[in-house]
Amino acid sequence: MIYVVTVHWMDPKWIEPQHKSLSAHLDKPYRVFASAEGITSDYDRYFDSVTRSGGTHPEKLNAVAERVSKVAQASDLIVFLDGDAFPVRPWDGWINSLLSQHPIAAVRRDENAGDPQPHPSFCVTTVGFWNEIGGNWRPAPWVNANGAEVQDVGGKLLATLTERSIAWRPVLRSNVVNVHPVLYGLYEQHVYHHGAGFRPPISRADEANVPVSDNGKYLFLRTQ
Repeated sequence: MIYVVTVHWMDPKWIEPQHKSLSAHLDKPYRVFASAEGITSDYDRYFDSVTRSGGTHPEKLNAVAERVSKVAQASDLIVFLDGDAFPVRPWDGWINSLLSQHPIAAVRRDENAGDPQPHPSFCVTTVGFWNEIGGNWRPAPWVNANGAEVQDVGGKLLATLTERSIAWRPVLRSNVVNVHPVLYGLYEQHVYHHGAGFRPPISRADEANVPVSDNGKYLFLRTQ
């Protein structure tokens, strides 16, 4: 069984496209567990389990993953998938190949000012491995390619994998044409990530010319 963990926030526009794409590109049995804060129950039919609790994006991911852990087997796969992300090619064989030599695989957005961490736009592992390492999407800081200290979702997961010397499989951008350096991303020709489906379309790549304070931190933070 594959458990898909996804977060939709305040706007249902990505729910049906994601649902259709999962149906078209996953042959193995799967269930979708979602956080859907601010979205009416009219869309519950698209999910196998749904909650509308608040909190930050990483808090929602962690909470939904915990719900998966209560019903899944350790050998089941858990796929974290942003609400504005979905498959564009068959996933079954590809996912198996991602985990053939690594216990976890995830998008790594090198294009976003050198972000080094696993990103939940797409991440796959087993439920057992996720729980074994105490999987956690909370932010943790790093210094990016622009010399600024930033923190974002996935930072804690990166720190955990690094501390345990666990190699993970990065899934990298494969766009042939780039309308934007970070947004509208295609990853290994299998996953599309819109990149700002629930927030203003600003990325760290766009912030290259934004002033930073003396301590190297940006003068503003994004909340979603």
